[in-house]
Amino acid sequence: MNKWKKWFARPAAAVLCTGVLALALSAVPALTLWLGDAGLLAQPHARTQKAGALALTGEDMYLTRVLKKYSRRGSLSGYQRAGTSPDSMYYVEPDGLLFHVEELASAGVLPEEWAAYFMDQIGLSTYQSEDSLGFVNYISYGRRDENLGYYIIGVTVESQSQKVVGLWGTAEEWAGLPEPDAPAVLAAYKTYLGMDSLADWAGPEGTKYAENGLYSASAGLLLACQSGFYVAYPDYTFEAGGDQQRMYFSLSAASVEESTVRGWQEYQRSFGAGAFGQADADTARLQEEQPEEEAMG
Repeated sequence: MNKWKKWFARPAAAVLCTGVLALALSAVPALTLWLGDAGLLAQPHARTQKAGALALTGEDMYLTRVLKKYSRRGSLSGYQRAGTSPDSMYYVEPDGLLFHVEELASAGVLPEEWAAYFMDQIGLSTYQSEDSLGFVNYISYGRRDENLGYYIIGVTVESQSQKVVGLWGTAEEWAGLPEPDAPAVLAAYKTYLGMDSLADWAGPEGTKYAENGLYSASAGLLLACQSGFYVAYPDYTFEAGGDQQRMYFSLSAASVEESTVRGWQEYQRSFGAGAFGQADADTARLQEEQPEEEAMG
């Protein structure tokens, strides 16, 4: 009996050994792959993309794309221009315009004194229009005696983002409003527009916007903040006095090709540092009022 047990035990042991060996051998490829992966992970590797390849550009942002299209609106087939004067716009309640003024003030874009002045002056003489690209224009005329019939503020809003991309505001010279701090206004405006992620913002040296502008070549976008004095006339639809010396404050976000900026820089190099400065100051002080064109492109 013991003899038969030994005879049957030998095949069983052989089968067991064979199974263990097969299991061990089957684990070798997996172990080899694991060790290979561990080795690969431990080795240093060069980047497959440049570090800046993942940085945002203007093409990644809706607002810069639509502003680029807006800059070419004159050549777009079927483009319908928005009205920029009361006789080509429609009357609206001032709530929409007031909302954007309050939002700019809350974001630190609009200086406190200017915001308070606009809020006091904006009244029922408010008008609105919209072009075929979805840019909405608001304008408002003064309601106080000294401002009756004078243009107070014009704003252009991109309707999808609800961002103000153009503003032209005015006040009578004796209102005593402070000159806006352009660098502070521009920094706040950049944040308000959601453009902080672009890393190449800088004043465009060698242009008239060097001190009152910010330019991003990657976005092809120029932000500008300007202020000064000009001669204004009341709108013909109002019964008001004659011309008046007024202050102005303007803000804009515009699509500008890098080649255009280089052209400005070359112009200044050719004609000297005063090529823009004094001529622009004289023009701003003496020009007649054309606020709708300034505010609304």
